[in-house]
Amino acid sequence: MSKRSSVDPSMSGSRWQRLSGWVWGLLRDAGELVLPQTCVCRLCRRPLPAPPLPFACYVNDLYACLCRECIHSLAWVQPPLCPQCGRPWRHGGLCRFCLRRRHVLQGCSPLVYTGAAQELVRELKFRAVCELGRPLGYIIGAMVRSAMPDWEPQAIIPVPLHADRLAARGYNQAELLSQGVSHFLKKPLLHQALLRTRHTQPQSALSVTERVKNVHAAFHVPHPAVVANKRLLLVDDVHTTGATVHAAASALWHAGATTVRFATLAVAANTADLSER
Repeated sequence: MSKRSSVDPSMSGSRWQRLSGWVWGLLRDAGELVLPQTCVCRLCRRPLPAPPLPFACYVNDLYACLCRECIHSLAWVQPPLCPQCGRPWRHGGLCRFCLRRRHVLQGCSPLVYTGAAQELVRELKFRAVCELGRPLGYIIGAMVRSAMPDWEPQAIIPVPLHADRLAARGYNQAELLSQGVSHFLKKPLLHQALLRTRHTQPQSALSVTERVKNVHAAFHVPHPAVVANKRLLLVDDVHTTGATVHAAASALWHAGATTVRFATLAVAANTADLSER
């Protein structure tokens, strides 16, 4: 009598790989609950030292994710900047993206989207390192307070994902960042105040004109009374051309919001605008 295989022959190779991967992940997670783990920097993977301060605070939360060297390696936004969107811009006046718009949206970003900052966004957005969201949100909140000292939002709104993309990814990176911003600024986070009702292509592969068309009328405010007569801060991960935040702000303005501004973790900039520092 021949031995019967313990593997169901109807199970395809890819299905078996997914199942074995799931089992291995479950065993790994169980091991992490039992065995002590060394905290490592999310960028360079080197072990992290003890927190710099002996009490719970924003600084410790940041240093629990990133080492001092990687924090210092980040490209922090520095003047000269576009006075509206906060993009590094050495030519004076509005940047080329703000000049194209009839309604200019004011905003800020603490980091330039290059090098270590780019890797941080990838870790958060595509590799599900969700614990980065809150401490990076603290940085955004600190930037808002510094860049907009005479303006205070009444609520924080994350730029939403479409329901299909949210289901595929499992989380919205903008909402993770918004949690940190909300906590730092001590303002409420409005989770469902703004919805993305149309599935759009990823903006990264599109031209400036295509980006505007791609997100046009893609956002909807289901309950206008929630945002009416309020000063609102939109939060997202990266500011490139501004097409997404402008489309989202337009929906909020039409719903009766008094003022809408935005803040992102990082902003794209030309190398030439960073060279004279």
